[in-house]
Amino acid sequence: MNETDLKGLLPEIRMKLEEYDRYRAGEDRLFKLASQYLSEAPSKWNMGIDEMNFYFALGMGMFDRLADFIYRKEESDEKQA
Repeated sequence: MNETDLKGLLPEIRMKLEEYDRYRAGEDRLFKLASQYLSEAPSKWNMGIDEMNFYFALGMGMFDRLADFIYRKEESDEKQA
């Protein structure tokens, strides 16, 4: 993936989550944080494709840590109520 591909993933992922009714409060928190980081990034990334792919895969591998951020306890409590 190149820079354009990675930047294009954010709206595509959100659209898919909404399509499958999986875009909730936790996903919204993550989407807003990712949007903030992308907006603060330099306009031209200084990374090669291999490095971008590494960081993308690293993020996928860190899902367990992100899950704590996305699916906080209060969200679980709301589902049980």
